[in-house]
Amino acid sequence: MTEWEYLKKHVSEDEWKVYEDFIGVIERMKAIFDKQLHSGFTAHWFAPKIAKLVENRLLKMPLAPIYQGEEEWEKIGENKYQSRRCSALFKDGDTVYYNNAIVWVDESGTAFTGEVNGITSRQKVKYPFWPKTFYVRVCYDKDSGSYIIVDVNELAKALRYYKPYTKAAEQLLKSIDETE
Repeated sequence: MTEWEYLKKHVSEDEWKVYEDFIGVIERMKAIFDKQLHSGFTAHWFAPKIAKLVENRLLKMPLAPIYQGEEEWEKIGENKYQSRRCSALFKDGDTVYYNNAIVWVDESGTAFTGEVNGITSRQKVKYPFWPKTFYVRVCYDKDSGSYIIVDVNELAKALRYYKPYTKAAEQLLKSIDETE
């Protein structure tokens, strides 16, 4: 029995339907790997890198850094552009921002984007740009009816990686840096 036949016996029919279309692609990749005379030792280095390339392509994320070149952008409105290589990256005039820079995670594990304490999920980028999402824990305060950031140091990592998008974010980062 082949490995694929073993797999088919141990997954649902729906899951198998997803895998089945990729068997030929995976076997071609393995043939290339074998032709290059890789060993089991080099597979530990090689496999995660190939997996990351596949993941980024499927998620429509860039394989290389994004620069400021005009070829990076698709016009979507008056003075508004969207990255051709990263669907959550936008340019509005001279401001370039990544919509998924910060994802807030509440005490139940629910993740969301938006604004918490005047700080938005969207942050300005630095070039060359690699998309990175920071997950910041928040808790809901019933008295104020709003979310509160649990650990500002988690948020500070995001604000240092990006350029703060709002004055509130700039002020918070400045106060964190002053206390360190």
